[in-house]
Amino acid sequence: MPRRSDEIGVAEREFGLMRREVRRALTQKERLAALGTAVNKINHDLRGVLSTARLVADRMIGSGDPDVKKAAPRW
Repeated sequence: MPRRSDEIGVAEREFGLMRREVRRALTQKERLAALGTAVNKINHDLRGVLSTARLVADRMIGSGDPDVKKAAPRW
């Protein structure tokens, strides 16, 4: 199919370029959304682990056992 050199041909080419750019932008947006979801899951998991560690450390500090108190973190 020969390329048209009139206004219709120019419009067809510009439309094709715009369509490719929109597809690329949508693909990038989908990838960023997936990355954001993954980061949120990691953040959630880390908060859970750190909360548990903090609770254990707090209990160690409050222990009456001197050996446990020696091993407890000092904030």
